[in-house]
Amino acid sequence: MSSEWRPDDSLLERGENDEVRGTRRVKDALEKHGIRYGDRVITSRDKGMDEVKGDLKRSGMPPGVEQWQVPIVVKPSGEALSFTGRRFRNMCTNTPCSGSSSKVRSSTAI
Repeated sequence: MSSEWRPDDSLLERGENDEVRGTRRVKDALEKHGIRYGDRVITSRDKGMDEVKGDLKRSGMPPGVEQWQVPIVVKPSGEALSFTGRRFRNMCTNTPCSGSSSKVRSSTAI
């Protein structure tokens, strides 16, 4: 990883109505694809979730790293952010690591 890369923490900042930007991003992606939330558990098997995952992929990652925001809305505040990602062993070709295919890391900010 380059020593010049700096993480983008803008999703933790508050936007209009004092809402965390990452929270608004999740709600917007779910609503865009017609996924109802708030009164039920949603899973990766729900129709439209592949598209939501695509919308929540993060840009600006260092070479060989992919990261997605996980669509979690926790009541009452809804302000829990979670991310999952993978690092490719061959960073030049973005070929997944052999065996387990990639190293997955998750993190949550509340």
